[in-house]
Amino acid sequence: MDIQKINLEKLYNTRDLGGFVTKDGRKIRPHRLIRSGDLYDASEKDIQTLVNVYGLRTVIDFRTAQERAQRPDPEIKGVQNIWHPIFEESHAGITREKEGEKDFLEGFMQDALSGHVSPEDRMNDMYLQMVSSDYVRVQYRTFISLLLDQTQGAVLWHCSAGKDRVGMGTSLILYALSVDMETIFDDYLMVNEFTRDGVAAQLKALAGRGATAAQMDGLKVLLTVKRRYIETVYDYLEKRYGSLDQSLEQAFGMTPEKRKKLQEMYLDSPVQ
Repeated sequence: MDIQKINLEKLYNTRDLGGFVTKDGRKIRPHRLIRSGDLYDASEKDIQTLVNVYGLRTVIDFRTAQERAQRPDPEIKGVQNIWHPIFEESHAGITREKEGEKDFLEGFMQDALSGHVSPEDRMNDMYLQMVSSDYVRVQYRTFISLLLDQTQGAVLWHCSAGKDRVGMGTSLILYALSVDMETIFDDYLMVNEFTRDGVAAQLKALAGRGATAAQMDGLKVLLTVKRRYIETVYDYLEKRYGSLDQSLEQAFGMTPEKRKKLQEMYLDSPVQ
């Protein structure tokens, strides 16, 4: 699989979905669909690359109000920034992918250990809660509608680290575009490669503050993804709705007509 990482100075998990091949041999058009972590650290050169090279026209921010206040997106001339939180503010704690690692990790570990649940199982439960939440499903449904409104230029969606909320949303879009499941899983897991150095730096910093081995392991779980998380999502959808295709329509409003329109907008024309 050819993952199109965008080479930027300060943003390490920003990638173009262009070039992904669908099951019928079509390809996602380049410079149209971009997934990312937050844009707070973007350099001026990064912004110019996204706007002038990739044609960025819309940014969709999945973060909570608190996260936006802590690390606001830069204002980019000519680019619409849409605030579209995937989680309600009351669930902000489980989205702390970058800020307040030590305080959140302590709570994360206490919660996991008190219930005799491993940090990995706790994260897996978070994904299950995410896909079973009426609020979250509505927010992803609206996200799909926003993509259907993006007639020109590129749209970029991001959360904090670009791994959980973005990973879930991206997997739904790739499935709707008829990308095969192994490619979807590969794209989801690639966040571990692109954020490897950043995760290592955070682990080193936590170790310097005297963290225990359990805390170190917990933070690593928190900052990375595993295939089982996204598989949990798809297993739940298939069991609840009968099939993944039916879940697209019933849970996320992706009717056959909307799915066809999405494919017409973002895929190359089929080979005759």
